[in-house]
Amino acid sequence: MKHLIAGLFVIVLLTTFMACSSPRPTREVDHTKMKNKAMRHRNQATDLNNAGHQKDEIRAKTE
Repeated sequence: MKHLIAGLFVIVLLTTFMACSSPRPTREVDHTKMKNKAMRHRNQATDLNNAGHQKDEIRAKTE
């Protein structure tokens, strides 16, 4: 029983070491994609801000 547990432990240890030490390909960063995403988020924030301002104006008119 001890040999089975020790064997499994060694297998897990070796597998983990091999997986972590293998070189991974580097990913190319698409800067235009990142800029577009940032602009979309900025536009959404602006739209929400404008909607809040319009609601405030409507409330002021109805009071």
